[in-house]
Amino acid sequence: MKPQFSMHNGMENCDRSTVMSAYSDMILPQALVVSDAYKHGVWTDWVNPLFKRVILGGDFRYLGEYKTAFPLTPAIFTELAGK
Repeated sequence: MKPQFSMHNGMENCDRSTVMSAYSDMILPQALVVSDAYKHGVWTDWVNPLFKRVILGGDFRYLGEYKTAFPLTPAIFTELAGK
């Protein structure tokens, strides 16, 4: 049985896709800690969380927090527009 993410049992032994999908459910500072622990850090890791939280959910605070950690590049806007 594949471990599932929950705020109570932590993220240990989760596969990459489980961790990546959990980013959208976390506040950005928390997601950054998990990202660092799992050695994720490329901008493509953040396209789906940005799409889910900002585009679909209208959470522009998440975008503001993202901008403090990463640059907003034309490539990320291209990927978001393609979703």
